[in-house]
Amino acid sequence: MASGNHTTESGFILLGFSNLTNLQVLLFMVFLIIYVVILLGNGVIVFVTVLDSALQTSMYFFLRNLSFVEICYASVTLPKMLTPGLSLNNRSSEKGVSKPPQPLVTIPFSQLYLLLILGLSMRWPGPNRLL
Repeated sequence: MASGNHTTESGFILLGFSNLTNLQVLLFMVFLIIYVVILLGNGVIVFVTVLDSALQTSMYFFLRNLSFVEICYASVTLPKMLTPGLSLNNRSSEKGVSKPPQPLVTIPFSQLYLLLILGLSMRWPGPNRLL
């Protein structure tokens, strides 16, 4: 008789704070409030810099783009943190754990490039300065 484990499990079980249901609700509410504040704060920055004609300079253009990128980044990461608080099943697929989503990798690089361009434009000599 062959001995060994013959079970077939195709995912991971995330334990975290599964025994403390009150803490799950509290963490869910904290992350939800953080998400809403990020969306509202950066949304106001985008909205104001688009509507106000005095804020149509390149510095506010970069600020608007950074706010939009921050909205995208928060929309990728924070809903992933909110889903275990909503579901009773703490299972996650192997693909979901082993491979990060593509926006999670590319959005920080777009922020880096925007900040790099903004920093270089501040040092631009002469009257053709970007800002």
